[in-house]
Amino acid sequence: MPINNFLLNAINIFFQILSFAIIARVIISWLRTPISGPIMKILIDTTEPILDLAKKITPRIGMLDFSAVVALIGLDVIRWILISILAS
Repeated sequence: MPINNFLLNAINIFFQILSFAIIARVIISWLRTPISGPIMKILIDTTEPILDLAKKITPRIGMLDFSAVVALIGLDVIRWILISILAS
C-alpha cells in the first residue's frame, strides 16, 4: 500500500501545481506590464494546452473569458476520477 499512497500523493501534488500555475497565469494576465523570462515561458508552456482546450469548449460572454474556471474544474474532476480509481 505505500506505493499506492505515494501515487495518490503524487497525483494530488501534480494537479495542485497545475491549478496554481493556471491561477498564476490568470493573475499575471490581469497585469498591464509585459512579463517575460524563463519562468513565464514555463508557465505559458505548461498552462497553454489546458487553457486552449478549455477555450474551445467554453463560450465567451462579452469580454469575459471563463476558460480558466472551466480548466480548474476539469482538472479537479480528472484528479477526483484518478484518485477514486486508484483508491479502490
